[in-house]
Amino acid sequence: MRARRIRKPNEFGRAPDGYQMQIDAASTPGYTPTLEASTPCFPSRIAQDGVAVPVKIPTS
Repeated sequence: MRARRIRKPNEFGRAPDGYQMQIDAASTPGYTPTLEASTPCFPSRIAQDGVAVPVKIPTS
């Protein structure tokens, strides 16, 4: 299996609790980067109402 070549600049982040964030540079000049974020799957029995919604990241 051939490894996927990752274009630069790219940033990857993975927290110990399973949250992930990845920013990929566009392959075509002039296009915006891609932001991908994911959260770990938790059993529904631990879900809670009333948890504060995170602040949105503003764009310019």
